[in-house]
Amino acid sequence: MTGVTGGGSLQRVVTRAQLRSRHETVVFQFNPTEISISHNAEGLADPIGPQDKEDARAFVHSIATRGSTRLVVSSLVFTGERCQTIVATLMDWVAERPPPGGKGKGRREPLRFEWGAADRGFDYSVELMRFDCTYTRFSRGGRPIRAELRNLTLHVLGHGAGDAAERGGHVNPAIGAQRGNRRPAGLPDDAALGPNTDPGRAWVKGRF
Repeated sequence: MTGVTGGGSLQRVVTRAQLRSRHETVVFQFNPTEISISHNAEGLADPIGPQDKEDARAFVHSIATRGSTRLVVSSLVFTGERCQTIVATLMDWVAERPPPGGKGKGRREPLRFEWGAADRGFDYSVELMRFDCTYTRFSRGGRPIRAELRNLTLHVLGHGAGDAAERGGHVNPAIGAQRGNRRPAGLPDDAALGPNTDPGRAWVKGRF
């Protein structure tokens, strides 16, 4: 779908944001009004608490921590009889899954976050780290029919194209799916992307 700007040029209308795994897709009923970027530079970590200053291991861990980027969606609203199912899906994505054989640290399911036009939107492989949910409306039978989500936090793993979730699967009837391999949003056309490029840092440099 397109729209005409004041200058007479055609412009793609922003699509509804969506978060999907291999098997299910949750499309946001209302697009986010605010997304925060939290970036931790490579070679640095969050400040060490006072209680850990004398712990050499904590200091080394702080220095060696790999850079990371998180996207935080401040507020989302889902309405209707399926809102409880959507929240359950998000809770499942937050939970760590045990590795094959049950040994070692579990991992969260890889997801893909997409929103916007191909040349200036969001397209990232992510993990869902956390969110807060409050049900604010119920049916007469006690079923939640309105859910308010806050602080939905996505840890950026890489660029969206080619990630595991791209292999597709079932689409949650709550809504639909959309695919496409596109250049990470906001990057200059001549930006070189190597295998070790931090997508969040590149995105921030491209925008600011």
